[in-house]
Amino acid sequence: MRYSLLARRYARALADATDCRSDLPKLEPILPRIERRLQLPLLNERELLDLLSGLHLDPITRNLLRLLCKKKRHALLPEILAAYHEIAEERAGIRRAEITTAVPISDEKKKLIENLVRSLSGAKRVSLATAEDPEIIGGLILKIGDTLLDGSVRSKLAAFRQTALE
Repeated sequence: MRYSLLARRYARALADATDCRSDLPKLEPILPRIERRLQLPLLNERELLDLLSGLHLDPITRNLLRLLCKKKRHALLPEILAAYHEIAEERAGIRRAEITTAVPISDEKKKLIENLVRSLSGAKRVSLATAEDPEIIGGLILKIGDTLLDGSVRSKLAAFRQTALE
Protein backbone atom coordinates (compact mmCIF):
# COMPACT_ATOMS: atom_id res chain seq x y z
CA MET A 1 0.00 0.00 0.00
CA ARG A 2 1.17 3.53 -0.68
CA TYR A 3 1.39 5.99 2.18
CA SER A 4 2.25 9.63 2.08
CA LEU A 5 5.94 10.36 2.10
CA LEU A 6 5.57 12.18 5.41
CA ALA A 7 3.76 9.28 7.14
CA ARG A 8 6.36 6.85 5.84
CA ARG A 9 9.20 9.07 7.13
CA TYR A 10 7.71 9.24 10.62
CA ALA A 11 7.09 5.49 10.61
CA ARG A 12 10.62 4.72 9.44
CA ALA A 13 12.15 7.06 12.03
CA LEU A 14 10.11 5.39 14.77
CA ALA A 15 11.07 1.92 13.54
CA ASP A 16 14.75 2.93 13.46
CA ALA A 17 14.66 4.53 16.90
CA THR A 18 12.87 1.62 18.57
CA ASP A 19 14.28 -1.22 16.48
CA CYS A 20 10.66 -2.04 15.52
CA ARG A 21 9.68 -2.45 19.19
CA SER A 22 7.56 0.67 19.53
CA ASP A 23 4.35 0.77 21.51
CA LEU A 24 2.62 2.41 18.54
CA PRO A 25 0.58 -0.75 17.76
CA LYS A 26 -1.07 -0.32 21.19
CA LEU A 27 -2.99 2.56 19.62
CA GLU A 28 -4.68 0.28 17.10
CA PRO A 29 -7.65 -0.81 19.27
CA ILE A 30 -8.60 2.75 20.18
CA LEU A 31 -7.85 4.35 16.82
CA PRO A 32 -11.38 3.93 15.40
CA ARG A 33 -12.76 5.61 18.51
CA ILE A 34 -10.44 8.65 18.33
CA GLU A 35 -9.96 8.98 14.58
CA ARG A 36 -12.58 11.74 14.22
CA ARG A 37 -10.89 13.73 16.99
CA LEU A 38 -7.53 13.35 15.26
CA GLN A 39 -8.93 15.19 12.25
CA LEU A 40 -9.54 18.32 14.34
CA PRO A 41 -6.91 20.91 13.42
CA LEU A 42 -6.83 22.46 16.92
CA LEU A 43 -6.16 19.26 18.87
CA ASN A 44 -3.35 20.05 21.28
CA GLU A 45 -0.77 17.83 22.92
CA ARG A 46 -2.62 17.63 26.26
CA GLU A 47 -5.90 16.62 24.56
CA LEU A 48 -4.14 13.93 22.52
CA LEU A 49 -2.39 12.52 25.56
CA ASP A 50 -5.73 12.56 27.43
CA LEU A 51 -7.28 10.57 24.58
CA LEU A 52 -4.48 8.05 24.94
CA SER A 53 -4.50 7.94 28.72
CA GLY A 54 -4.41 4.46 30.17
CA LEU A 55 -1.99 3.27 27.53
CA HIS A 56 1.54 2.84 28.79
CA LEU A 57 3.57 4.05 25.85
CA ASP A 58 7.33 4.02 25.56
CA PRO A 59 9.02 7.45 25.70
CA ILE A 60 9.92 7.48 22.00
CA THR A 61 6.33 6.81 20.92
CA ARG A 62 5.03 9.42 23.39
CA ASN A 63 7.53 11.93 21.98
CA LEU A 64 6.38 11.13 18.45
CA LEU A 65 2.79 11.90 19.47
CA ARG A 66 3.88 15.19 21.04
CA LEU A 67 5.81 16.11 17.90
CA LEU A 68 2.81 15.29 15.69
CA CYS A 69 0.64 17.61 17.78
CA LYS A 70 3.23 20.36 17.83
CA LYS A 71 3.58 20.20 14.04
CA LYS A 72 -0.22 19.86 13.61
CA ARG A 73 0.25 16.48 11.91
CA HIS A 74 -1.73 14.33 14.35
CA ALA A 75 -4.21 13.47 11.58
CA LEU A 76 -1.43 11.37 10.01
CA LEU A 77 -1.45 8.96 12.97
CA PRO A 78 -3.58 6.22 11.32
CA GLU A 79 -1.42 6.36 8.21
CA ILE A 80 1.80 6.34 10.26
CA LEU A 81 0.55 3.29 12.17
CA ALA A 82 -0.20 1.40 8.94
CA ALA A 83 3.18 2.35 7.43
CA TYR A 84 4.93 1.33 10.67
CA HIS A 85 3.31 -2.10 10.49
CA GLU A 86 4.48 -2.49 6.91
CA ILE A 87 8.05 -1.48 7.77
CA ALA A 88 8.15 -3.79 10.80
CA GLU A 89 6.90 -6.71 8.69
CA GLU A 90 9.46 -5.91 5.98
CA ARG A 91 12.28 -5.93 8.50
CA ALA A 92 11.02 -9.22 9.96
CA GLY A 93 11.24 -10.78 6.49
CA ILE A 94 7.48 -10.86 5.93
CA ARG A 95 6.33 -9.80 2.47
CA ARG A 96 2.77 -8.71 1.77
CA ALA A 97 1.19 -9.68 -1.51
CA GLU A 98 -2.29 -9.28 -2.95
CA ILE A 99 -3.84 -11.53 -5.55
CA THR A 100 -6.98 -10.72 -7.50
CA THR A 101 -8.79 -13.40 -9.45
CA ALA A 102 -12.12 -13.61 -11.24
CA VAL A 103 -13.22 -16.60 -9.14
CA PRO A 104 -12.16 -17.95 -5.74
CA ILE A 105 -8.89 -19.89 -5.78
CA SER A 106 -8.09 -23.09 -3.94
CA ASP A 107 -5.78 -23.30 -0.94
CA GLU A 108 -3.41 -25.36 -3.07
CA LYS A 109 -3.07 -22.53 -5.61
CA LYS A 110 -2.64 -20.00 -2.80
CA LYS A 111 0.29 -22.04 -1.48
CA LEU A 112 1.83 -22.13 -4.97
CA ILE A 113 1.51 -18.36 -5.26
CA GLU A 114 2.95 -17.85 -1.76
CA ASN A 115 5.95 -19.98 -2.74
CA LEU A 116 6.34 -17.97 -5.96
CA VAL A 117 6.23 -14.67 -4.05
CA ARG A 118 8.69 -16.03 -1.48
CA SER A 119 11.15 -17.03 -4.23
CA LEU A 120 10.71 -13.76 -6.17
CA SER A 121 11.09 -11.50 -3.15
CA GLY A 122 13.49 -13.51 -1.00
CA ALA A 123 11.11 -13.15 1.96
CA LYS A 124 11.05 -15.56 4.88
CA ARG A 125 7.26 -15.51 5.04
CA VAL A 126 4.48 -14.21 2.83
CA SER A 127 1.21 -12.63 3.89
CA LEU A 128 -1.17 -13.20 0.98
CA ALA A 129 -4.45 -11.30 0.71
CA THR A 130 -6.99 -12.45 -1.86
CA ALA A 131 -9.72 -10.59 -3.66
CA GLU A 132 -12.21 -11.44 -6.37
CA ASP A 133 -13.06 -9.21 -9.30
CA PRO A 134 -15.19 -10.82 -12.03
CA GLU A 135 -14.30 -7.95 -14.38
CA ILE A 136 -10.79 -9.34 -14.93
CA ILE A 137 -12.55 -12.25 -16.73
CA GLY A 138 -9.79 -14.77 -15.96
CA GLY A 139 -6.16 -15.09 -14.99
CA LEU A 140 -4.85 -13.15 -12.03
CA ILE A 141 -3.33 -9.90 -10.90
CA LEU A 142 -0.50 -10.18 -8.37
CA LYS A 143 0.73 -7.19 -6.42
CA ILE A 144 3.92 -7.53 -4.39
CA GLY A 145 4.76 -4.26 -2.69
CA ASP A 146 4.84 -1.68 -5.47
CA THR A 147 5.20 -4.27 -8.24
CA LEU A 148 2.10 -5.25 -10.19
CA LEU A 149 2.08 -8.38 -12.34
CA ASP A 150 -1.06 -8.36 -14.46
CA GLY A 151 -1.84 -11.70 -16.06
CA SER A 152 -5.56 -11.08 -16.38
CA VAL A 153 -7.56 -11.83 -19.50
CA ARG A 154 -8.91 -8.27 -19.36
CA SER A 155 -5.41 -6.79 -19.74
CA LYS A 156 -4.51 -9.27 -22.49
CA LEU A 157 -7.65 -8.30 -24.42
CA ALA A 158 -6.90 -4.61 -23.94
CA ALA A 159 -3.34 -5.12 -25.24
CA PHE A 160 -4.67 -7.12 -28.20
CA ARG A 161 -7.24 -4.38 -28.93
CA GLN A 162 -4.52 -1.72 -28.80
CA THR A 163 -2.31 -3.73 -31.17
CA ALA A 164 -5.20 -4.33 -33.57
CA LEU A 165 -6.04 -0.63 -33.70
CA GLU A 166 -2.48 0.40 -34.60
